[in-house]
Amino acid sequence: MIKLLKWIVLTQLILTGLSAYALDFAQMDARVEKKRVVMISFDAASDTMVDLLIAKGVLKADGGFGRIRARGTVAEALTPINLANTGPSHIAMYTGASPSLSGVIAHRYALSHQVLPDSTLAFIAPRNVESIIEVAKHQGLRTACILAPGFDISSPDRECSITLGFSPQLSKPTTYSLDQLSSQKTGLQLTIPLTGVWQGLDKIGITIQETAKGLLISTGSNGIEQYSVIVEKENLATLKIRVGDGLLTADLWINQKTGQNGIERLFVGSLNKFVADSSYKSDIFPAIGAWPGEPD
Repeated sequence: MIKLLKWIVLTQLILTGLSAYALDFAQMDARVEKKRVVMISFDAASDTMVDLLIAKGVLKADGGFGRIRARGTVAEALTPINLANTGPSHIAMYTGASPSLSGVIAHRYALSHQVLPDSTLAFIAPRNVESIIEVAKHQGLRTACILAPGFDISSPDRECSITLGFSPQLSKPTTYSLDQLSSQKTGLQLTIPLTGVWQGLDKIGITIQETAKGLLISTGSNGIEQYSVIVEKENLATLKIRVGDGLLTADLWINQKTGQNGIERLFVGSLNKFVADSSYKSDIFPAIGAWPGEPD
């Protein structure tokens, strides 16, 4: 009995001590400023390239990358997923899961019910695992997503406490063969199908004509305002579709001749509900062609 009493007293002392410590921690938490975790993604920014640009002084040592590296923790190397492109890489970062677990295996791929060339973008494809945003919600934490790929407010698991998403794409990026262009005296007529109805339209018609300066891309039918733009080889251009107060834009790019026949193709990017600053694309496209992960 005496031994039992000793254990009871000892246990009470331990519990009392732990309670005191818990009280101290609670008081300390109240004094400590709440921390925020910020995740920034730089798409296609190779760590070796960033390190090289900092070393050469192209990126300033006291600039954004330099300060992050100086004040934070830097990994000398990481093991990427396979295939490490935009879509599955972001999903892997958000979930901590490899494509074999998340089910997101490529930037754009056919789901089980789809037949190629129909496909689904990684950001809107179903996921088999929870994201860090969902885990934060379970902990009662607030989150904010600013242009975060994969969080488009389409369902509760793809919505943050505050979400500023990408403008929705109203068409799929695609390429059009130009092999019939020379035989069309009035120009080559093409149709861009929309993924939904916009301003009463479910498709957009464009006309392509050859000129001395390049391809003349024109719009101006079915209520669409007349617009034309010249697409030169090795230069990025922007197609604009305007109906009333609505505006869509898409990147235009002439692919170099490919295949045995050396046929040129016109790349038409996704039609979006905004006018993007394409100055950086003007530098990228001549070097690597159309945006990686798209049909090109």
